Amino acid sequence: MRASASNLMLGAEFAGRGVTASVASWPTGEYLSVEVGVFPARDATVDLKLDHFYLRINSEKAPRNADAPSLVAAGMRNTGLARPKGVEVTGGVGPVDVAYGRPRQTDERFPGDPGARVPTPPRAPDQKPVETEPQLTADKAIVEYALPMGETRIPVAGYLYFHFEGKASKIRTLELLYKTERGEVRLKLL
Repeated sequence: MRASASNLMLGAEFAGRGVTASVASWPTGEYLSVEVGVFPARDATVDLKLDHFYLRINSEKAPRNADAPSLVAAGMRNTGLARPKGVEVTGGVGPVDVAYGRPRQTDERFPGDPGARVPTPPRAPDQKPVETEPQLTADKAIVEYALPMGETRIPVAGYLYFHFEGKASKIRTLELLYKTERGEVRLKLL
């Protein structure tokens, strides 16, 4: 979708819960991604700030603020800190404990830990080594492909991230808002 104001034209597309580049795609967890292109008018300077962008989901009264890419990336890096959702039941008799619903232990807690998973045995290398460029992790891709902030006179593009814990399939309408002191631009994405 495209819309314009006095000093710029905006283009945007809803990207779901991920970031996509020509080489790969990465998940964004509990964040919705919107790919945005900003095209300043001839001889105009546009000052892009995160607090200029909002996302209205399903006609909410208060639109959601765009979150900093570093915040989204930190959430992706530290996913192990959050407790998984679900039910865990434990019980025991004497020295024996039984747990149901607990994530399996993957690392040895001590040498010879019987609860640890056995590592995968090594494989022989492939006949022909394939040269690939280093793969970006999700947290680094989220920051690298984000919409650059600051003053610009040239067209720029990248992703904006909006926190949303609900199911993406429940989204019926989606509207990107760009608000500044010079006015407001609305883009209907869904």
